[in-house]
Amino acid sequence: MDEAQYFANVANMDSAVGRLMATLKSMDIDKNTLVVFTSDNGPETLNRYRNAKRSYGTAQPLRGMKLWTTEAGFRVAGIMRWPAKIKAGQTVNHPVSALDFLPTFCELAKTKPPSDLALDGTSFLPALENKPIERQKPLIWVYYNATNERRVAMRDGDWKILAKLNLSKLRSVDNSNAAQVKAATLSDFQIFKITDDSGESQDLSASHPEKLSELKQRLTVFYRELVSDSHVWSMKK
Repeated sequence: MDEAQYFANVANMDSAVGRLMATLKSMDIDKNTLVVFTSDNGPETLNRYRNAKRSYGTAQPLRGMKLWTTEAGFRVAGIMRWPAKIKAGQTVNHPVSALDFLPTFCELAKTKPPSDLALDGTSFLPALENKPIERQKPLIWVYYNATNERRVAMRDGDWKILAKLNLSKLRSVDNSNAAQVKAATLSDFQIFKITDDSGESQDLSASHPEKLSELKQRLTVFYRELVSDSHVWSMKK
């Protein structure tokens, strides 16, 4: 029954995408429309909660699954179609984040986001020509209820760093624990040359001490920036 529902969802997704593409073609705008197909974070973690029986995905060769800050927790397929601009059949390895969608779409629309809105993402248009994206900020993830030990991660160019967060696991951040979250420190760092080791199998912190020091400093700075500027929900009593 559970497996049948899984494949039914896959079939429904295929059907919905097919209807979308057929509609664009019928309107004669499919050649010059950017279509982005991507997904949620990694495969379901089996038995992570009562009655969780639907873990049919696999993340190999990536390490971990959904709820992890390793690559399997957030590296997902991304397919883009734009016949007028994108050469068909190519594979691009430059990482793109959902944070990049707004600045990219604004650039395509020849407009700009509000000047008082600080964005973490950047335009991914260079990647459509298989060119690297020049980021002012690295990509950073903080998952306070992650399944793996190191709940903070950062991708900076070819490198990735993972860190433990010296804070009890939290399901959410609100005014009752925000001060504790902002005061939390990072420790037990691991670094990986992620372009060579997508499975995060070889921690290079001991063999590359200078890179470790550089990434630790950058992660600490951007983690502090993230938590200091994050919205804090108020809990009603």
